[in-house]
Amino acid sequence: ELDRDAARGLIRPAEAAEARAEIARRILRLGNADITGKTSGRAASVTARLVATVAVLAVPLVSWGFYSQIGSPDLPSQPLSERLAKNPADSSVDELVARAEAHLAANPSDGRGWDVLAPVYLRMQRFADAAAAYRNAIR
Repeated sequence: ELDRDAARGLIRPAEAAEARAEIARRILRLGNADITGKTSGRAASVTARLVATVAVLAVPLVSWGFYSQIGSPDLPSQPLSERLAKNPADSSVDELVARAEAHLAANPSDGRGWDVLAPVYLRMQRFADAAAAYRNAIR
């Protein structure tokens, strides 16, 4: 390509010589990188395997340690069948409203919760609470 461009007069002969020298430097640099890369690649491979092995062993051990310190391993299990046995339809409206109020007391920015609770207050004829719930839902 360089010879063709020089023959057409697109580049001067001095620029063509500089370009050839730069191409030769890059080829030599790539050749040296391949030689050094082969020896350091083995060391990197061994290091990568060692790091991966340590990580595979350390993550479960650290997780177990955190769980035993912070978690609650002594709590009794809560099987799904027992949790599903209590039908929400068996609960009274007052119990359900109390649960919703407790949730909203902990999460006052839950607009959807307030939006669900406000019509229930209206049906229960708790108009002041319904107005407050609608105000909170809009916020």
